[in-house]
Amino acid sequence: MSYHTFELKYQLSYQEREHLIEALRHKGKVYVDDYDYRHPTVCEALRKYGITIEFTQFIKNDFIFHMMYLIINPRRVMDENNYIGIFDADDTDKMLDRLDNHLQKLTPLMPYVDSFKLNRIDFCTNIRMRSQDEVMSYIRILQKGRIPKKFSIDTYYDLTSKREKLYTNSITFSRNSMSVTFYNKYSQLQENKHCKNIEDAKNILRAEIQCKKNMVDYLSKKFHHRTVRDFLRNSYEIGEYVFKFHIPKFFGGGDFYKLDTVINKIRNSNLKQASKEKMIAFAEQSTNHKGLQNAIISNSLKPDKYKSLMKKFNKIGISPIIIPRRYKYDSFENPLSLVLEWYGNTE
Repeated sequence: MSYHTFELKYQLSYQEREHLIEALRHKGKVYVDDYDYRHPTVCEALRKYGITIEFTQFIKNDFIFHMMYLIINPRRVMDENNYIGIFDADDTDKMLDRLDNHLQKLTPLMPYVDSFKLNRIDFCTNIRMRSQDEVMSYIRILQKGRIPKKFSIDTYYDLTSKREKLYTNSITFSRNSMSVTFYNKYSQLQENKHCKNIEDAKNILRAEIQCKKNMVDYLSKKFHHRTVRDFLRNSYEIGEYVFKFHIPKFFGGGDFYKLDTVINKIRNSNLKQASKEKMIAFAEQSTNHKGLQNAIISNSLKPDKYKSLMKKFNKIGISPIIIPRRYKYDSFENPLSLVLEWYGNTE
């Protein structure tokens, strides 16, 4: 049962904020920017347990609000040196009790966890593949996915080519309330000097959906959870729903193949001839334009036409995202299938 980082928030009065910061300052590792009220005050005294405490303030309708945030890696609360494994939601109560224990030892002024509100949660799973090369090849295939309305794809500005480029080791689709990411866990941890068992991360593709405040509020209402504890206890069911609802938006519901195999599967299906011709043409467009999004734009496909076409691809279990001919891999399982196959594995 799998969730990773989650964030809690608690509103403070000005006096409570100042008293807490003063108490934490005696513990060391507290960073403050006295010249920028928007910049959070950060306490890292519990960092080795995967816990960061932040204080910030914001103005709304001419009122100043003071907030405290806890950013928590639950697996490291239970096993401080584990940067790779996924947390098991069955241990939620034990983890929250241990979290409270760490916070109260830091200062008895700290509120208990059950009085906080959930502000963010990352549902995730580790997909173990056969090699690092397979992980990287799979990420490049996912980079050919569709960008739904209100989403954008994360890029960086490359100073050499002087243009926006996709990240090499990851793919992220994001909007205001959430982001969907697949990334090379081994490459990510190479930047983390605290991880002692980085070799264990080799061949892991991490799939992660980060849900921010608005999405958390929606999910809390949908699954009728009013408290942080109830939400986290039932995070497996909620996370499975989130993965199933969102991942097909980007990649469809079928497996990935090279173009010749896709065409053969379409021709051998029991679909109508007119549908077969449209599907083959679309798959060829996806190949020529290096991705599903460009094929949609090239064909000026309206949302209803696209959905109708994708239903046909899904029906015969293939995706119009095509594996390049030069790849040594002839097929890849659909990302949702991989996620559900590995979801709940806490290694």
